Amino acid sequence: QRQEGRAWGLGTTDLGPALLAGVVVTIPSVAVLWVVGTALGNLPPPHGFWTVLAVYPAWALVQQVALNGILVRGLETLVPRLAVAPSAAVLFSLAHAPDFRLMLLTLAGGLIWTTLYLRWPNIWGIVPCHAVLGTVAYYGILGRDPWRELLVPLAAHLSLLG
Repeated sequence: QRQEGRAWGLGTTDLGPALLAGVVVTIPSVAVLWVVGTALGNLPPPHGFWTVLAVYPAWALVQQVALNGILVRGLETLVPRLAVAPSAAVLFSLAHAPDFRLMLLTLAGGLIWTTLYLRWPNIWGIVPCHAVLGTVAYYGILGRDPWRELLVPLAAHLSLLG
């Protein structure tokens, strides 16, 4: 079980280089998303932004295990190496249908994350970058508030169960 986790990129091998590469890509990407989100009138974000940013890494981990740990590893056996990242990015994008803007964002993100993963196969290095970009993209580009859409109703539902 421990060996399988490492094979998926959940170990410590390549953690430093994966995280560094992710940060190098994330900082300018967040800057662009922030400028566009501000121009669209969606930023600065509401207070729920920080809560979403705090919990998004858990969701980013699930998505990165599915995208890179499972999908990319499977595609490596089916398509030529140069086609793995674009193929995975397209499939990742399609999983976010029918929201076309979200599909475009996840196509770009999927291409970035799979390319990084193929070079430095460590999911832990990609997760914080995915979480930051995803949070800023939801608020800034999509003008959506996952705090109000998902977390508030979930918390209310869970309080009714208790």
